[in-house]
Amino acid sequence: MHHWIELHIRSKFGAAVTKNRQTRQGLPQGSVLSPILFNIAINDLVPYLINSYPGVQTILLADELVLWYGDQDIHIIQD
Repeated sequence: MHHWIELHIRSKFGAAVTKNRQTRQGLPQGSVLSPILFNIAINDLVPYLINSYPGVQTILLADELVLWYGDQDIHIIQD
């Protein structure tokens, strides 16, 4: 199967295909561990933001972090 995929890619892109290389650090692109490890690394950020900046609201979904703040007083928001 690997050989068939390689032949198909070479027919599309010619010699632009590089040889496989071993990853010495990090994770290969598309690895199932990548989003899990990312979430473990960023998981402490949300409690830190909530404790450090009262009133900040957050949503963390996959690799997206949304922050917002709202208040009745425009002067508090501007500060």
